Amino acid sequence: MKTLLLFIGVIGFSVHVSAQSPYYNQTKTFHENGYSYQCDYDGLFAKLYNLADNKFIYEDQKNRYTGKYLTLEEEGEMEFESETWTHPKCYEIVNRAFSAEQRALIGHDKMYICLYISSDTGKIIGVEFQLYRDSPYMHIPLSVFHQIELELKRQIWFTLTAAGRRLNYIYLNWGQYPGEVSKYQK
Repeated sequence: MKTLLLFIGVIGFSVHVSAQSPYYNQTKTFHENGYSYQCDYDGLFAKLYNLADNKFIYEDQKNRYTGKYLTLEEEGEMEFESETWTHPKCYEIVNRAFSAEQRALIGHDKMYICLYISSDTGKIIGVEFQLYRDSPYMHIPLSVFHQIELELKRQIWFTLTAAGRRLNYIYLNWGQYPGEVSKYQK
C-alpha cells in the first residue's frame, strides 16, 4: 500500500512539474490556430514575435531617405504628436489580456512590449515581447501574446511628425506588469 501511495505521489508531482515547464526557453517556431510566432532565446531573454510581421525586428532604424543611421540630433526628435490617450490604452489592452490566475502568477514582474510602427501611416506593423528567462511570462500561453498583438494593432495608432516620417520605421517600447496603471491614468 505504501508503494502504491508513493507511486501515485511521484506521478502527481511529475505531472505538476511538467505543467510548469516554460514555453519559451529555446529558439523555436510555434504554429497555432493559423498564426506562427518565432521565439529567439539567447539563454537570458526570449524574444517572441509574429512571423508574419517581423520585417523590422532585426533591422536598424535609419533615415529612409538617406539610408544612413540616425544622428544623435535625429534620435532626440519627437516622432509623434504629443497626446495622452495611447499610453493608457496600451496598458489597458495588456491588462485585459491576462486572466486573474495569470495575473496572480506574474505578480509585479514586468515584460517588455516593443512596437514597430509604420512611418507612413502611424499604425503598428509589428509587436515583439521580451521575456526574461526566469520570468513567469515564460509560462503564459502564446494565445495571450497573440491577443495583445491583435488588439494593439486594431486599437492603437499614432499621429506622426515630420521627423517620424523620415524614419524607415518607428520603435517604441515599455515595460509593464498586468494590473499596472499608465502614468497618464494616475
